[in-house]
Amino acid sequence: METPLKRIGKQQYADKIGVTEDCLRKMLNREFFHEMKKTGYKKTQKHLTIAQIERLEELAVNIHL
Repeated sequence: METPLKRIGKQQYADKIGVTEDCLRKMLNREFFHEMKKTGYKKTQKHLTIAQIERLEELAVNIHL
């Protein structure tokens, strides 16, 4: 049985949602940073946790990717 994914690299996640890593970085580190910080997000981390991805998707629901 496969274990559920607990985290994903930023580049891999950017590819998955069809944006550049730079675009993802701007969303994480500028537009939504204060909200992402509540999930334990740090600008220097290389991977996103599932909880961080879920929160980002809630925040970005109106962004058409």
